[in-house]
Amino acid sequence: ALALVATVAHHRLPPRLAARCITMSLVLVMVGALPTLLVIAASFLTHVPFLGAGLQWCAHTFGVHATVPAWVGVPAVVLVGVGAIRMVRVLRQHRSLRCDCAGPVHVADDQRPFAVTLPGRGGKIVVSSGLIDLLEPAETEVVMAHEHAHARLRHDRYLLVAELSAAALPPAPPLARWARFSVERWADET
Repeated sequence: ALALVATVAHHRLPPRLAARCITMSLVLVMVGALPTLLVIAASFLTHVPFLGAGLQWCAHTFGVHATVPAWVGVPAVVLVGVGAIRMVRVLRQHRSLRCDCAGPVHVADDQRPFAVTLPGRGGKIVVSSGLIDLLEPAETEVVMAHEHAHARLRHDRYLLVAELSAAALPPAPPLARWARFSVERWADET
């Protein structure tokens, strides 16, 4: 249902509102789905013969007594494990790219055309020399205005939520793509 609402929002709302609506949808999906997935995985693990004895305290403490069938429990355990690993990777990457100090635009010596705003309060912008060589001065100004909009509006926060959601939950990647697209449209219109 949230995917349908987000689709409508993505196509009909202004980019600023669409990005916010989709991001809130992702947060709601995470808040609803992750605890449910964790409870299912924990319930399954408490009844696994070689693990169950060690986790019985969990079953009694949290009131998890029902046996979860393997066809539900095994995928839940796998999703929790894989999701946790992927979320840690996303957070590590975000932390390694984060730049809280503002500075001049950095020109990367790379012939591939790209421009990116690094996450963080500083909003440091990196532009490749290949992009600068391809563009006229007026076009370069448009690209810089777009990247400055990302920095000023802190789009990195929206993108982090989208990436974490996509990493944790298999149904979330389409919503995450719509969030990224809406953020790009938002920066274009600013």
